[in-house]
Amino acid sequence: TNTKMLKILNEEDVCLITSEFKQINSKVIPPCFIGKGCEIINSEIGPYVSISDNAHICSSSIKSSLIYTGAKVSNADIKNSIFGAYSVYDGLNKEVFLGDYSQINDNEDN
Repeated sequence: TNTKMLKILNEEDVCLITSEFKQINSKVIPPCFIGKGCEIINSEIGPYVSISDNAHICSSSIKSSLIYTGAKVSNADIKNSIFGAYSVYDGLNKEVFLGDYSQINDNEDN
């Protein structure tokens, strides 16, 4: 559904990316939705990614995914994934479904 909606809205020239987000050394491949207060650093986002307000993405490649409010994603190469509100993911290549306030850190020494 996210893919279909982004396609339709993009074809209708609806502005899907706020000007109120920080992008450093990153690439956004439309169509994507990016909310206010997001930070995208050293990453490639899209196509078909929706990112809610205040999410933080670092050193990641993300395609066809949903990232909810305040989620933090780093060191990831993912697609077809969902990150719940205020979730934290520091991982590798995966399809991930992470609920609100959940955390996965694949890069942590055990």
